[in-house]
Amino acid sequence: KWLLANSHRIRLTMVPDVQVEHDEAVRLQGELEKIKKSLPPSKLKRIQQDTRALQLRQETPDDLSCLPTLARKDIPSSVPVVKETEYVRGSCTTLYSQATSGIFYFAASAGTGISAMP
Repeated sequence: KWLLANSHRIRLTMVPDVQVEHDEAVRLQGELEKIKKSLPPSKLKRIQQDTRALQLRQETPDDLSCLPTLARKDIPSSVPVVKETEYVRGSCTTLYSQATSGIFYFAASAGTGISAMP
């Protein structure tokens, strides 16, 4: 009640800071220079070598011949039929025993004419 009848108003206008990107770049450059000055020459040389190696690795095209491929002849022409292992009467449940590496699969249907599940 008091909040809706409040006659006080405020207009808030937000303006983006056009210098924020430049300020962040300057801050980061200063921080990197400070770190660079504190590093021994051997460590700095190692970082430069790692940088060149990484850049070369990223620019080198990947060898796609080592990837496994699947040809049409690798796909069986027939779909294997899985026989039911057990049918539990009274619950309308059918079990199919399959090797699933411990993963449990559940499939259900609605509107099949089954009046109620116990």
